[in-house]
Amino acid sequence: PAVFYDLEKLEKGDQIIVHGKDDDALRFVVTKTEKYPRNDSPVDDIFGFNYSSGLTLITCTGEFNRKAKTHEERFVVYTELSQE
Repeated sequence: PAVFYDLEKLEKGDQIIVHGKDDDALRFVVTKTEKYPRNDSPVDDIFGFNYSSGLTLITCTGEFNRKAKTHEERFVVYTELSQE
C-alpha cells in the first residue's frame, strides 16, 4: 500500500508526528477531515492562506474513473501545529 493508504482512518484529535533530519519532531493535531468531489474541491480552502501553522494532507479516494484515470473524490486532512 502507498504511504497515504490509511489516511482515511484519521479523525479529529489524532496526532501526526513529522521527524526532521536531526530527529526533531513536529506534532500536528487533526482538526477536521473532509471529502470533496474531484471537480469541485475548494482549492483556496485546502491550499490557501491560514493564520496558524498546520499540515494539510490530501489523497484520492472514492470510485476510480477509468476514463479520467483518477478517483472521483479527494480526501483532505486539516491539522494545526501542537504547542505541547
